[in-house]
Amino acid sequence: MNSQQDTPITVSSVILASPNNWDEWLEVIKSKANTNRIWKYVDLSTPKDALPKLEEPVQVSPKDVNGQKTKLLELNEDEKEELCIL
Repeated sequence: MNSQQDTPITVSSVILASPNNWDEWLEVIKSKANTNRIWKYVDLSTPKDALPKLEEPVQVSPKDVNGQKTKLLELNEDEKEELCIL
């Protein structure tokens, strides 16, 4: 289960009819971004060098769990669970 599935969905709408609505709109965006722990990536005041470097995730395979097995079907239940965790 991921954290997005655990978070209840709320709908907030702000109509940007004039600059007077911008602060309210920004608070909605900031709240959603903080909930999902991504505000530092959205906040324009975050210095670029303060952001973690994004790296391509490593694709795991059955060999990472058991060096003698190359196919998912060859793994036992414990090995499959370990593969899921990886």
